[in-house]
Amino acid sequence: MSTKLVPPTGFAYHNNKIIRGSYPVDSGNVAFIANMGIRKFVSIGVGFPGEPERNHGRLHKIELIHFPVHSGFSHDKPYSDAIDYMLTKNPDSRFYIYDDNGYSFVGIFCAILRRIEGWDTPAAIEECMRFFPSGKMPASQIRFIDSFDISKWR
Repeated sequence: MSTKLVPPTGFAYHNNKIIRGSYPVDSGNVAFIANMGIRKFVSIGVGFPGEPERNHGRLHKIELIHFPVHSGFSHDKPYSDAIDYMLTKNPDSRFYIYDDNGYSFVGIFCAILRRIEGWDTPAAIEECMRFFPSGKMPASQIRFIDSFDISKWR
């Protein structure tokens, strides 16, 4: 019996290397991601990865790494560590990056990645805001994205 392939909530391409979305809640989400040839999960957020990523991910030979972000969005280290992991240590890999809802921490992360790719800050923020349910990103997150030092990766 095969598992039904179901995209996670908030599923979207960032680019061909990075796919983004929400927490993969069941085996159908994990199977969908694995079917795309993705073998690395990058969890960005407060909670530690749960059963679907750990157990279903193992079945599909998906590596899982978690970068804990604490409330306030004002800590550069988890974002810097995740960028190093993806762009420096695993430049030829494809990733599924996620958080609990598919837009908050992932939105910040993707806006920072867009800045590294050469987008200006307002365009990077605007592109990532479209994933927020209200279409607006909190001002504290915008300030964080704008002040994040991307010089190491340019």
